[in-house]
Amino acid sequence: MNAAVHGLAVPEPERYVSRRELAELMGVSERTVDRLVAEGMPSETWGRRTRRFRPSVALAWARSRNIAA
Repeated sequence: MNAAVHGLAVPEPERYVSRRELAELMGVSERTVDRLVAEGMPSETWGRRTRRFRPSVALAWARSRNIAA
């Protein structure tokens, strides 16, 4: 059964963001995001060249390494 039918709040899935958007969220440059990806920051590649990030996952990874506030 659909949870919305029963009046339950269904959280909206987290939106993937681009490299530029993630850099803005983190307060760093896009080159820094590239470096963090090379160091293992979680991301997904869509197609051949498009990389996307789940902000909560990327920020948690960076915080665990004392990179982002």
